[in-house]
Amino acid sequence: MFWIKIVSLLTFAIVANTVRLVLWFAHKNYRRPLEFATGYALIVVAALVADARFVSAVVVVALVALGWKYLGKMSKLRKKRFAYVDAVARVMDSLPLWRDADGKQINVRKLLTVSDTTMTGVYKVDLFTPAGHHDEEVIKVLPVFRSQLGLAESILLADDNPFDGIVSVLFCEVSPLETRLASEDAPVLNLSLRDEYDPYHWLGVGVDANGSSYSLPLFLEEGGSVRQLCAGASGSGKSSIIRQQLVQACLNPNIDVAIFDGKGSEFGIFAPYVSNFGLSTADFWNQIRFMEEEISRRGKALNANKLSQSDRLSQSWNHMNDGNYLLWVWDEIGATMAGFDSKQRHEAMTKIYGILSVARSLGVGAVFSSQTFKSDLLTTQIRDNCFDVSLGFKMNSNQEAAYIGFDVADEITPANIKGKVQKSGKSSTVGTFAMKGIDRNAYGKSYYITDQQIKKALSNLAPLTEIDTLVTHEDIDVLVRVAYNSETEPTTLDKLSKIRNRPDVHRALASSTRLESDTASRLSHSADDVTRSIIRENPSLPEDDRLRLCKEN
Repeated sequence: MFWIKIVSLLTFAIVANTVRLVLWFAHKNYRRPLEFATGYALIVVAALVADARFVSAVVVVALVALGWKYLGKMSKLRKKRFAYVDAVARVMDSLPLWRDADGKQINVRKLLTVSDTTMTGVYKVDLFTPAGHHDEEVIKVLPVFRSQLGLAESILLADDNPFDGIVSVLFCEVSPLETRLASEDAPVLNLSLRDEYDPYHWLGVGVDANGSSYSLPLFLEEGGSVRQLCAGASGSGKSSIIRQQLVQACLNPNIDVAIFDGKGSEFGIFAPYVSNFGLSTADFWNQIRFMEEEISRRGKALNANKLSQSDRLSQSWNHMNDGNYLLWVWDEIGATMAGFDSKQRHEAMTKIYGILSVARSLGVGAVFSSQTFKSDLLTTQIRDNCFDVSLGFKMNSNQEAAYIGFDVADEITPANIKGKVQKSGKSSTVGTFAMKGIDRNAYGKSYYITDQQIKKALSNLAPLTEIDTLVTHEDIDVLVRVAYNSETEPTTLDKLSKIRNRPDVHRALASSTRLESDTASRLSHSADDVTRSIIRENPSLPEDDRLRLCKEN
């Protein structure tokens, strides 16, 4: 009997590890805790057919195995870091800066610390300035470290305290702009509820050359909407930032979205969550009409609101006084324009200029993407006058960079982004970009989030197509009655709370005591003051949101 139990246990262990391998090959973005939980759960199930002694034994063995694996991994990292300390110490020993007054070597290991960073092959090294010397002397010998350690770069970090006698440097075996960023670390996949509802949130889309977070806004509280050009050669990763910005916009109930997908294969995943989505030539002209009508409506509404509102948040369009912002994304302009004759191109450019020239103050942001922005695709008048930000990925010439505002004399330019082709076929600089026009001109490396990650991020949203079938002028009274109904399911109430620009529905929901906490929290961010005052007293509202509303009022 004893051996039967042992054989049974080993059989289930083999099955468990087979399941782990299947999880690995079927979905490489699996979560390691899920993998372990599945594998070891099956082992425990096997043990349950035995007595308590076998259950205890299996648990102990599983814990020991996990601990051994974790300690082994930590030991490897620690050995690697110690080896790096030795390498840096040898360089310090060879320099006269780290010798005492008699010329004797000092224990340099006490004058440096090495720590890991989130980037592979990049270490943060703190070099302590020897007594009687200055930080500038340490900085002058950094090229020696770079040469003797074979570093790709040594990046001096900003010193918060120039008198503390510590020089902090990033020693990069690989440039931060060429290292791979883990997609699961992308801030857009980990937004707090506050940031999710804030249309002015600067989203971390990647890292800069120092490995620090690189952030971009879609809308500015005082400056209006941001209009962004994004250009780069095929395969340079120019859609990586746009995908993150679209997730941010779709999650935010204060932002509506319109997309024209010129390539037809990049942004279809967002179609259920946007107000207008186009693929064909007919769709393009329909979207232009949609944008023209929206610009006209917003212009009239803003003028009327300015006359009637004395305490506006800003003189530009804003979500608190005027309604939702609108983000217009047009991908692969070249592919779209290729199907137009000269007359159609001229008509399209005239209409686009009319829209973009007033978009900034009317709450309409724009993101246009193309491999090139030659004047026959987007006129010089539009490029120079209607865009605030230029993002250039890898380009083939200075002329291509000049189309989006980069000068040959600029220190930061996408024409300098080169890179090497890796075994996978991708360039080492895919996702590397140069930015000009807002905050700072600098190089950066963007995250790339997968379709699976986008689906997961948007999984809690009700598709707008589903909501739009309910939200008509005829049905709005019915929706209000549904919201007031004490027997309405919480899931239906949650779906109703995602309807935009319907304060009458939101007020009806706010009076319900059957809201789930997430739904109540979402309503508490409504721009409608009446809804906010009602929801503040709702027992479903989390305490943090209740305190926030009390402070705001």
